[in-house]
Amino acid sequence: DVSTSPPTDNVVAFLTAGVGGPTTIPDSALTFPMSAGDSKLIIIDLIIGSEVPLNTRIVVSVYVEGGLDENDNIVRIEHQNLILVDEQRKVNFEVSDLPTVPIESESTGSPFWMNLTSESTQTEEVLLSVNHPSTWQVICNGNLFQTNETLAVNLQYSRGDVSEKQFSCTIHRLGGALEGELDITMATADLTITSSKSQKITYIENKDESGFMSLEMNAPTMITGAIALVMMMVIALIIRRKSLPFEEEENEIEGPPITNGPPVSQPHTTIQQPVVEQQSSSPVLPTTGLPAGWTEEQWHHYGQEYLNRMAKQP
Repeated sequence: DVSTSPPTDNVVAFLTAGVGGPTTIPDSALTFPMSAGDSKLIIIDLIIGSEVPLNTRIVVSVYVEGGLDENDNIVRIEHQNLILVDEQRKVNFEVSDLPTVPIESESTGSPFWMNLTSESTQTEEVLLSVNHPSTWQVICNGNLFQTNETLAVNLQYSRGDVSEKQFSCTIHRLGGALEGELDITMATADLTITSSKSQKITYIENKDESGFMSLEMNAPTMITGAIALVMMMVIALIIRRKSLPFEEEENEIEGPPITNGPPVSQPHTTIQQPVVEQQSSSPVLPTTGLPAGWTEEQWHHYGQEYLNRMAKQP
């Protein structure tokens, strides 16, 4: 017979007569023959379920009947065992539910939490792992959970206290798949206690947000391109400004440069003008005549500038 205090149905007992002998359950008699002087080993096995509270008292009573006494009455022997449940392994793992509807915004991440609670009468070393698509991230209490990696959590035993660890987490989609599984697993170091939870998560890509992010991501390229374009325009303007004096000089001065250096011969077609017209429109020739290398046509157009330049020289 088995009784518990407080009452519970999570204790199962078996009685066995001898090693490998017949077995029975409580409230059922087990019959076996014995000769004079024989002995028999009686084995009692108890299975205590994980839901049995700590400090539960279990009383196992064994009754043996056989033989006759001097009054021809059946001999009855009773034996009791008291068992106190003073050790247990109990770790609870809770994970909040993530939204079942598609998530529209990815900027701040999707929050969820995890709770680990140990009621074990020993220190528990628990391993946590979070698997997710490679382009997603899960951050819990500042810890980045890489896929296929584990985080060791120590739940210290303190008599009379419950050891607890809480994790505030967010999941971020950085890109890639819009749909994936979030698999969270907890296991003690000796794999005695395990628990897991899997959730399916779906994202909706925000086109406006994607366009803004694309513009923001491409801003350095756009700035670099704008700077290069401005530099090209400045270089082109400088080249053009440097080339303009030569073009104007070619358009305004068709004769040799007014210089004291040796004359430079250039091909030129001379148009003969009547002497009367030359005297009336051309500046007065110096007493030495035309400067070396000059033609009458050139003197007609640039002679006065030559005279002015010579007048300024000391």
